[in-house]
Amino acid sequence: MARENHIDGNPNNDTLYHIKEAFGQAFGNSIMPFESITCLKFFRLVNDKGESILNYIIDDLSHHRITLSNPNGFNDITDHLLFTYIHCYEDEYLGKDKKWKELLLSFKDSFRIGCFCRDEDGEPSRVTNSLMWGHYTKNHTGICIKYRIHKRIIEKARTDDLFFVFNKVNYQKTALTLDNLSLFDALFTKAKLWEYENEYRLVCFPVSDSIQYFPIENVPIEAVYFGAKIEPENIKKLSAVLSSLGIPTYQMHFNPNNLQEVTPSLRTNH
Repeated sequence: MARENHIDGNPNNDTLYHIKEAFGQAFGNSIMPFESITCLKFFRLVNDKGESILNYIIDDLSHHRITLSNPNGFNDITDHLLFTYIHCYEDEYLGKDKKWKELLLSFKDSFRIGCFCRDEDGEPSRVTNSLMWGHYTKNHTGICIKYRIHKRIIEKARTDDLFFVFNKVNYQKTALTLDNLSLFDALFTKAKLWEYENEYRLVCFPVSDSIQYFPIENVPIEAVYFGAKIEPENIKKLSAVLSSLGIPTYQMHFNPNNLQEVTPSLRTNH
């Protein structure tokens, strides 16, 4: 569905109407195409300024919380294509009507997204993928959290004016252009070279631009994995919390049978 199909040309309808229309056409009423999913999320323990964010991660763990963040900080300059999609509208409609300007501004600042790797039964776990640890945990100094996300938990957070979509990312070689870029493509398409991530995304919209992080609580946590080079002090702080929650922990280490691989071992003491 191309972008022009999301616009009915009626400037008298309010912004929220257009938001609902665009999402309805792109995604329908389904939040996610499965009842539950086991997935992984990799974390570094410092921000881009080198400041510790461990306390925030511990707080999320304590509340069994996943946090959706502003996609402006994604590490791939071509991801996500939502901003390209918005610029298409901007070029055509921004100067024509005040309602469209409000719509575009709300699009730019109101998406919150959580990115996860699906951990599928019968396949090697992506917790052993060195690229994931290298890209997202600052060279194995961070952690990986294994969640079980249920549709009913997302449904509880949904309201008439708050949309959620949880879907698989499509990886493709086919070129996307301004003429064939749909809203679904803008949110759930990446280049083929990222396919190793097996990524699924939870998208929430619209969120007030004053809320940088959107929380969803009561998400079951099945395990936490410590990077091979995590600081002992961080292990100590995390273990104290995870032990009280009854969440099993694993330590990543180099595989002695193949030093190019990392593998987890269950930690028997906290």
